[in-house]
This record gives sequence, structure tokens and C-alpha cells, in this order.
Amino acid sequence: MREAEEAKKAKEAEAKAKKKAEQTAKETAKRGAKEAVNAEPHRGIVKLTIVSPIDLGQVRKLEECLHQVQDLRLVLIGGSVAEGSEIIISAEKSIPLIDILREMPPVEQVVKKGKKIQIRLKPE
Repeated sequence: MREAEEAKKAKEAEAKAKKKAEQTAKETAKRGAKEAVNAEPHRGIVKLTIVSPIDLGQVRKLEECLHQVQDLRLVLIGGSVAEGSEIIISAEKSIPLIDILREMPPVEQVVKKGKKIQIRLKPE
């Protein structure tokens, strides 16, 4: 009787371990896919949208950081009440733009939305 209970517990523990391993594998695969998207090189014209709240001091710091990136050129800086602030840049060579943006001091979050990249700046 005792052996049967121990065998049952062992099977349950094995099933839990297998389920946990599968879950971990799925999470690792998701993370790998997400990192692959982030490392995707960008070339040509890219629209950066700065989401609210917008701090003009932080926007200026972002512009300064963008000017320092090799092979990157600021094409247009502007915005509207309806669409917020936008920066249009041109990458002369393929660069890992999302990773570069994430490393910039004024940037809190970077999200790729289709062909646009949304940036949330840190509050000053």
C-alpha cells in the first residue's frame, strides 16, 4: 500500500516537473523571439513616436543622443496635438535601432508597432 502511494507521488512529481520544463521552454522561446525582433536591423526612414506625457527637456536629450549615433540622421522633428511628438530618422546602414534606443539615458520604454517605433521617455 505504502509503495503504491509513493509510486503515485513520484508520478505526480514527475508530471509537475515535465509541465514546468515545458512552460520554461515556451517562455524561453518567446523571449528569444522577442529579442530577435529587438535586434532586427533597421535601415532607411523610421518614424519614432514619443508617447505622452511629453517632457520637452527629455525630448531635447533624446535628440542629442540620436545625433551621436553613427550612420543615423535626423530628418524631421515635429508633432501635432492629435498625433503627439514625432521624430523621423534615416539610418544610412543597417543598425539595431531598438537596442540603441533602449540604451539612451532619457528613454524609459521602446515598443515596435508595425513600422513605427513608440518611445516613452523617463520623467525628469
